[in-house]
Amino acid sequence: MTVLYQEWLHEWDLELKQEKRNILLLQDNFSGHVVLDDLQCIRVKNFKPNLTSLIQPNDQGIIHCFKAHYRAKFIEHAIDRYDTGVTASAIYEINQLEAMQLADEAWKEVDATTIRQCWKKSGILPDIVPTVLQPLVSISSLLATSDLLNPVVDTEMEVTVALDGLQRRGVLQVSNRMSLKDLLNAVAELSMMDETSDEEIYRAVMEAQHGNSMTNDDSIEDGPVNPPPTRREALEAALVIMKYVEDMDDPLA
Repeated sequence: MTVLYQEWLHEWDLELKQEKRNILLLQDNFSGHVVLDDLQCIRVKNFKPNLTSLIQPNDQGIIHCFKAHYRAKFIEHAIDRYDTGVTASAIYEINQLEAMQLADEAWKEVDATTIRQCWKKSGILPDIVPTVLQPLVSISSLLATSDLLNPVVDTEMEVTVALDGLQRRGVLQVSNRMSLKDLLNAVAELSMMDETSDEEIYRAVMEAQHGNSMTNDDSIEDGPVNPPPTRREALEAALVIMKYVEDMDDPLA
């Protein structure tokens, strides 16, 4: 992360030098933001700790809404698995591709209204002052409507509804139900970036790849371990494929 940041900063500095421009770059105090000593046209100033959420629109709710959309979809995915007969202990299992697809769907639901509200909350956007009568009516109506919307509350409600679905099915007990704050801001997620270095990430990936290759070799030698799918599982898989094709814009693409 640090290397990529420094390469980007160096290239930008060269561009600014050619344009004969000097700038002040304000950034958060992320550990990977190690500034180069030989910058000529960029002066870098770090924000004080714990200030990011007050000044960056993404931290005003955009990231929070994305995480809420993802959590809701993940829980709905678990409910669908439970409804098809998967045991309660296995309904939360998900592979990387499925997680990426859920994340893609969640990000697409962070719409323009959400982004506009979060930027407005940050205080960065100036007030809009219309100069002609017709725009005055439309813009005023838009602002009046947007003021009544709270995308953060709406997305949190999606998670609440999904959790209620788990609870109605008896999969989730009231005593084990996490609060929205803990569910959307897990302690492990908050400390991961500070505690994990690039070298540790690389080592973990290489070890995982090595472990997978060993597992594949063992499975080849020992023969198939898992039994073939049952008729019910095959039918359920066919239904999933049919639903996927129906939701595609162009099934033949």
